[in-house]
Amino acid sequence: MTADAEPIAAAQPWFVTFLPLKGRRVVLLGHGEAAEAKIRALLECEADCVWIDPQAGALAGKPIRRPWRLADFTNAVMVVAAPNGSRLDAARRAARAAGAQFYAIDDPARSDFATGARIVRGPIVVGVSTAGIAPVLGQTLRQKIESLLPPWLGDWARAALNARPKIAERFPAPSARRQFWRRAVEAALIDQQPDWDKWFAQDLAPAPTPNRRSVILLTAPPNADAWTIGEVRRLGQAEWVFAGLRALSIAEPFLRRDARRFDLQALNGDVGITAVTEIVILRDEADPTSDRLVDILLAQLAQ
Repeated sequence: MTADAEPIAAAQPWFVTFLPLKGRRVVLLGHGEAAEAKIRALLECEADCVWIDPQAGALAGKPIRRPWRLADFTNAVMVVAAPNGSRLDAARRAARAAGAQFYAIDDPARSDFATGARIVRGPIVVGVSTAGIAPVLGQTLRQKIESLLPPWLGDWARAALNARPKIAERFPAPSARRQFWRRAVEAALIDQQPDWDKWFAQDLAPAPTPNRRSVILLTAPPNADAWTIGEVRRLGQAEWVFAGLRALSIAEPFLRRDARRFDLQALNGDVGITAVTEIVILRDEADPTSDRLVDILLAQLAQ
């Protein structure tokens, strides 16, 4: 590894994203099983693949059998190099200079990003990455996750996409929509339907009564690993969460991004809850003021 090959740190936090590649230029360097597997995956994404290697085989019918050139990277969004690709460090510099991200198969130290195993069910895509450290683990996790996802999930997802405008119209309140989607997801994971479009068109249940409020009181455990499955589900459904700072930090991994967080210590007067329907309050046995503050809040909510 040369000085310009700054390693990506496998232990650092990763931001997961899914990149649309249809019609976008991707350059593949090198040959062999690893290269062929990558190009098959890229072609499935309908990328505009350019495969360059003097010893390339006949996959996809149009390998360019010559060394890569600087001009090959023009307008490319990414450059993928097999372990036997030529001049990898120079290719990385050239790719970056052209504005492309560089990925070296099985070589995290030379890569600008990590790829992973994919589980595809129509428009639903689940990715698993081990940051290049243990690809076999990634494949094993992929197989386990794949076994949990029914084969008809893609059909369900396409029908759900078509139904979204009508569902939003029928359930204007966010909490009511979430309740509908929970039922829909449970149905998708339980049994196959011959016609998911028809299923979504059915009037499954009346819209929940506006302002119907559910208040769940939980006791914060010593750490985030000690939540029960039921408690994690409640936290994930909450629109508003009230707790002390310690309890909030323990609950944070399981809260929705759009859930509002309130520090019990900072509350002053009426909290102004109107149409919020799903509230979680966390007691904290490690905080001597927790019980008193929770009781005050419960009294406000009862009014």
